[in-house]
Amino acid sequence: MKIWLMINTVCPSATENFVSWIKKILVVDYSRQSQRELRQLNCSKIAENRIFFSSPSVIRQLPDDIYHQRGRKSGPMAKPGELLDFKATAMSKIQLHRGDITQLEVDAIVNAANKSLLGGGGVDGAIHRAAGPELLNECRQLKGCETGDAKITKGYNLPAKYVIHTVGPVYSGGRYKEAEKLASCYRRSLQVALQNGVKSIAFPNISTGIYGYPKHEAAQIATQTVKDFLANDHELDTLIFCVFDEENYSIYNNLLT
Repeated sequence: MKIWLMINTVCPSATENFVSWIKKILVVDYSRQSQRELRQLNCSKIAENRIFFSSPSVIRQLPDDIYHQRGRKSGPMAKPGELLDFKATAMSKIQLHRGDITQLEVDAIVNAANKSLLGGGGVDGAIHRAAGPELLNECRQLKGCETGDAKITKGYNLPAKYVIHTVGPVYSGGRYKEAEKLASCYRRSLQVALQNGVKSIAFPNISTGIYGYPKHEAAQIATQTVKDFLANDHELDTLIFCVFDEENYSIYNNLLT
């Protein structure tokens, strides 16, 4: 069920029962002030998937799975007269950066690792070198990782608090569900991030190096997967696609604008 919130400045009073129901499911901070404002809510109409409110101060858009996420903080505040499309506002969380992912000051960076998690070439090797030997010691304890899955470690000498290691697929022309596995890398990394309280995260270009995944196709999968994830989850504040070369920068820039 998709629910939209739109603020309306003129509407008659809602019934006490309706306000009580709204208080139970709204994704807001349950401070005394918020509760006081909720009691003052007026409502004019419930039609199809739109709900109209008079007070802009505490209303936030409800996620699709609201009945399973009560009490969670949600997306941006609606302004008077504004219809919020969360898929549009989710895009504001996505950034594109060209540079060295090991230098980013975010809660977590994602490592395009191999199944052993013991380091390798490309971004994997760069992250291990920047983090220091303690990262390798912790990775040994994880005993590897399957393609499409993700595991988390500390960041050690990195500016990032965590490293989320994910194993991308080796490209074989799409015969072995590579697209599904690549999408899983992004999805599982985000799930692991949220399980560990991560608010900002940076991704490299997974599988496009020695694993041979076509860059444009990989970027399409990456951007679509994170857009879909952010459209249904409101806890992550910032997601960065960190690219190293001009070609990938151009591809991502076109997909995100």
